Amino acid sequence: MECYKVLLVDSTGSDYRGLYRREPVPDEASSDEFLRLFYRSVEYYEPLVHPGITTELTINELRRFAELSSRMTKKEYEVVCINETSSCSYPALFYGIDVAGKGGYSMLAEGLFLPNSPLTQILNRFFLPKLNQYSLFDTLEDAILLKDLLFELNRLHPGYVDDEDWKTYFVFKVL
Repeated sequence: MECYKVLLVDSTGSDYRGLYRREPVPDEASSDEFLRLFYRSVEYYEPLVHPGITTELTINELRRFAELSSRMTKKEYEVVCINETSSCSYPALFYGIDVAGKGGYSMLAEGLFLPNSPLTQILNRFFLPKLNQYSLFDTLEDAILLKDLLFELNRLHPGYVDDEDWKTYFVFKVL
């Protein structure tokens, strides 16, 4: 299912453009328009069911929400399309394929595995070169291989990696 989110373009220098990024939140200086869009965006949002919102806001309202968020925080926010297939209904830039669990937690956001064992060093050597400039996979085959490996690692050694319902998601920047 095609979903949308307004997400921070990381200002810390990270190239990661997947699901596990900061979303806008209101503060005491938030405008009425920002608050209206924020509350409509979260009213029916079920992060354990869909990785983003589906019909709560129009694409123009999402763009406006990103614009207000950027203006309010002085940081860049963008509208992203998240889909389990390789399509987006609007003109978009393909960022890549993320491997994320429920709620959007991604193994790719923090650079895969901490190199604290020979196994994780080998996994990093294999998967890191397959990531694109946005720290996501370009091919579904590579993303599925990581997803399947995460399930297998947990089966062989419970708790070795986070026990999530890992899925692959195509991520686009809506233009």
